Amino acid sequence: MGTCFAGATAFSASSLIELSLSPNKTAIKSGELLSIKLVIKDISNKVVHVNQVYTKYKFSIIDDGGREPQKTQTAQQSENLRDSGNIAMSPRQLQPNAVFSEDIALSNLYDLTHPGTYTLYIEGNAVGNPVRVRSNTISIIVTP
Repeated sequence: MGTCFAGATAFSASSLIELSLSPNKTAIKSGELLSIKLVIKDISNKVVHVNQVYTKYKFSIIDDGGREPQKTQTAQQSENLRDSGNIAMSPRQLQPNAVFSEDIALSNLYDLTHPGTYTLYIEGNAVGNPVRVRSNTISIIVTP
């Protein structure tokens, strides 16, 4: 096990990347746009390649009742494309210790209009490395 950055969970010694999430707000009103920032860091001593977030990474989100909110049509299309393996997007290249960040409009992927607390993390891996990495877990409060 190694040391993680920005609150990311523990990772295997063979991990090449770390994932970290942070919300633009920790509380939103129902129907308000929610964005989160995903930071991917190359923790290896070599160049690694990472896929686009929407193509190879898996979100896990549940409400305070333990239910996954309904996915939007956009999320379902992204998952279908990811699962089909028919993705023509080139991976990004990260140098050792380099970071890449991407803003993700989470409310465009999930129906977050029901008040409550939502808990989220994301999992993924570097291209060619089967070791899946899990980000830190964040919570978002949706108010009426």
